Amino acid sequence: MNTVAASSTDRDFISDIVLGDGANFNGESLSLFEMNASTSIISASEAYAGYFTPYQSSYCLETSLNNTKARRKILVCQHAESSTDSKLAKSAVVREAGGVGRSMGTGFYPILIIQGYSIYMNSKPVSRIFPAKTVLGSHPPAPRVAAFSSKGPNALIPEIWKPDVMAPGLNFLAA
Repeated sequence: MNTVAASSTDRDFISDIVLGDGANFNGESLSLFEMNASTSIISASEAYAGYFTPYQSSYCLETSLNNTKARRKILVCQHAESSTDSKLAKSAVVREAGGVGRSMGTGFYPILIIQGYSIYMNSKPVSRIFPAKTVLGSHPPAPRVAAFSSKGPNALIPEIWKPDVMAPGLNFLAA
């Protein structure tokens, strides 16, 4: 029996978001779409819809966003670190509501925080998201066996070394 371990790679896929005052942040992204101009950035709580409260909408839950309020805007969604909410699903919710981008942050109106940077929402902030780019050498040394993957030697029989093969298993693009 052969076993396969998950390994790390030496690259990240990042995208920049630049605010109207020139503050620049980067985060993980796979989007290759480019925004031609800056657009309004709002907290998702401002785009609440239907029976949802602003607090519930701040998490970009399915059908929680008002299409009119979200249209052509970048929405900042909350993410509970302990939750199983998919960040990709949040992006789909924003897109379905007519939003042009999504970022993750904390805080509520009138102050929104992205990576420790305070945005005063009553100042009508704007931002622009740039296409993702690949950054090589960001996690040296690579490849390395992922922490969640099995490692050898076998605890019962130390002469058996496992895994037999290692393949990319973290932050990779494949189908």
